[in-house]
Amino acid sequence: MAVTIIDVANSAQVSISTVSKYLNGGNVRDQNRKKIEKAIRELNYHPNRAAQGLKGNHTFQIGLLINNLAMPYTANLTEQFVDYIDEKGYHIIIASHHDNKKQAEKALSLLINRQVDGIIYIPFGSKSDLASMLNASIPFVAFDRIEPYPCDMVSGNGSTAVYQAVEHLVHHGHRKIAILTGCKSQTAVRYNAQNRLSGYLRALEDYMIPVEKELIIDGDFTTDSGYAGIEKLLQLDHLPTALIVTNYYMVVGALRCLNMHHIRIPDEISFIAFDDMPLNSVFQPRLTSIRQPTSNIVRSSVDLLLKRISGDYQSYPEILHYPCELISRNSVKNLYH
Repeated sequence: MAVTIIDVANSAQVSISTVSKYLNGGNVRDQNRKKIEKAIRELNYHPNRAAQGLKGNHTFQIGLLINNLAMPYTANLTEQFVDYIDEKGYHIIIASHHDNKKQAEKALSLLINRQVDGIIYIPFGSKSDLASMLNASIPFVAFDRIEPYPCDMVSGNGSTAVYQAVEHLVHHGHRKIAILTGCKSQTAVRYNAQNRLSGYLRALEDYMIPVEKELIIDGDFTTDSGYAGIEKLLQLDHLPTALIVTNYYMVVGALRCLNMHHIRIPDEISFIAFDDMPLNSVFQPRLTSIRQPTSNIVRSSVDLLLKRISGDYQSYPEILHYPCELISRNSVKNLYH
């Protein structure tokens, strides 16, 4: 098997981020530099030469590697990336991986062969995708899906957003609050799902509301799992008074199921949606929603990547979480009235 940057880090007994910083021309401690160089020699490690040859030879192209252009949230982000990257004087090359490792490797190879100066990407699986990015020796920033790996990352703070959603419901008299999660997802988005669930659990604890396991319905961020989640809630002896659905596709499925069973929002159940899509303000009643900070995510991802392309690796890696915004509309009933 080919030697990877992870092997170098393990041999040198330093972090992967320190090796990446060294390979990209950043300043590392002299002691660490010597250990890394020794490990590279002993392991006969060869970084991607096509990528390294670009360090002093900018093409003014940035690669955007996303999961799926057909998704409304991703399409919105992509449009903003195109505009902001153009504003910065760069061209953009877009590729998608559909949360498939082979497609991701193919797309990454395409971007490297196109000699991009850097890559902004949505993580597509496990630690192996990080290794692939690091081994490419091209500056990169991960966004949207935040995982506990040592690289630059930018996202909205989903945990705090869901905490605020629970708090909003509590302030309107609700204590029996259900949540549809994406914790059954088999891709990198699973960490986002767990992060959002943690906000729900923290809020219940802070407001001294007992956790009822039957009110935590795990889906996989698909429309079908949103529909199935409502069907599961309907099997309970009593419906919760409120429901938080933690992504757009599950919102669509949940609304379809509630409509099929003629369950009225907010008269019979209050409803908060994660991701503030156009549907949310058109649906009747208009849905109280969590709006993600897409502009901050886009601008910070690009600015951070350009900083790395310039050779500035101070404060590496940077993990940036921006607050989401709770948009209050008409789908939450005030039980105090």
